[in-house]
Amino acid sequence: MKLKRLIITTSFILIATTASLSLTDARSKEITKIVIEENKKELDSELSIIAHRGFSSLEIENTKEAIEKGFATPTTTGVEIDVHLTKDNKVIVFHNDKVNNKKIEETTLEELQQETITTNNNNNLKLYFDSLLDDKSGNMIRERIKLLQDKKSKIISLKDALKIHESFPDKTLIIELKFDTRNPKTFYDEVYNLIKDHSYKNIIIQSDNYEYLTNMKKDYPYLEYHLIVKKDNYHYTTKYDLDGYVIRKNLVNHDDIKKLLENNKKVSIWTINNYYEYEEVNNELDDLRKKVHYITNYPDALRTWNNIKNSNNKQKIKK
Repeated sequence: MKLKRLIITTSFILIATTASLSLTDARSKEITKIVIEENKKELDSELSIIAHRGFSSLEIENTKEAIEKGFATPTTTGVEIDVHLTKDNKVIVFHNDKVNNKKIEETTLEELQQETITTNNNNNLKLYFDSLLDDKSGNMIRERIKLLQDKKSKIISLKDALKIHESFPDKTLIIELKFDTRNPKTFYDEVYNLIKDHSYKNIIIQSDNYEYLTNMKKDYPYLEYHLIVKKDNYHYTTKYDLDGYVIRKNLVNHDDIKKLLENNKKVSIWTINNYYEYEEVNNELDDLRKKVHYITNYPDALRTWNNIKNSNNKQKIKK
């Protein structure tokens, strides 16, 4: 009798869950269609949107293809990339400290450029499961994970990325320095040498290492510097000695951000990758939401999420 009851209960839960997922997926597919239709129109977004590691939901992150697409997307105001220093003191565009198990600081640029890179399946697996009950952006996330599975690309250098930026001079290139165990000055000197041959216009240097970032600012004060803010370095936001602060989405605090803005500091929020993250951040920001920059893997969709939120707010007011 107990076994029969267990079977019936389990079956009921499975049916209810399946029905819920079907409804969620139908809603999410509708949002996906809206994003596609909206982005056929070259409308200006009321928000400042930064493509995280390039357009990293459509192309492999930090690649030539992702950076080009990030700049070319009408809704973006800029592109963020990550850079490392190689064994032969060249600067490459990549996020992790290893490329296919080869440690970047122990490998030359030429050797790294022989490697074929693919998407990060560990990150995608978590994204996939998180998307299943997401009725606003889940379908798009799953579609784009599938799209990325078969893509392959190659490592590019910072010099290559700067060359791409030359075609989009009105947009910002944000360069995040990933410091390794060696002398940080060697790294940021090399980055500076590449930038000075390019142009200082619309270039931002960022890092989560306050010490190295402020040292670079002392050596090269005419560049713009932003601190990536996490829980362990949040206290640096009260110093107001850098040009901008890139705050993790779960650390967004209205009053602290207001003080930063009042002290003429730029503020960016990272990394907003679904509708509900955007809604939660905006509820906290309130009147400041148009005064900050949003970093996302979905620069086309974030404009749509903003429009959905605005529409929901208007409906609430009418009621």
